[in-house]
Amino acid sequence: MTNGMDISLRKERTDDIEAIDQLNREAFNSTDEPKLVKLLRDRDELLVSIVAVGGDKIVGHVCASPVKVDGHDYSIAGIGPLAVNESHRKQGIGAMLMEETIKLLRDGGFIAAVVLGSPKYYPRFGFSPGAEFGLQNEYYAGDSFMVMELQPNSLDPVSGMARYVSAFAECGA
Repeated sequence: MTNGMDISLRKERTDDIEAIDQLNREAFNSTDEPKLVKLLRDRDELLVSIVAVGGDKIVGHVCASPVKVDGHDYSIAGIGPLAVNESHRKQGIGAMLMEETIKLLRDGGFIAAVVLGSPKYYPRFGFSPGAEFGLQNEYYAGDSFMVMELQPNSLDPVSGMARYVSAFAECGA
């Protein structure tokens, strides 16, 4: 599925930071996402930060950060941004990154994950509109705000406004 290229996933390392920054800049054609990832990293708010490596090049990256619901301390993570190098898209790399992130969050005891993204892409991983769980988001993203329970029935007692860490608002996310 990756056009014969061996792709490996690993946690980001210090020497990956420049390549991650460049990948996000190119993938989103913006400086907002690289700034966001840098702020999350600098503030020690990266719960997960994974790179996809093909050969000796970083071809994908995803991270996750904390999300609060109406000030409660539920263990919920916001996944994103997710970036794949344009020449490596539609080869399953984004899916590999998402599946690994979901696994790491689940194994880390998180009860749920949220994403702001394409309602056509993320349901394949088990995400559903946040409204189905009684959750809203501060960006009024409608069906683009999706939620996934990582533990069975973990969102039963949870409802309200999901708020990302302040770096998202600071970067125009």
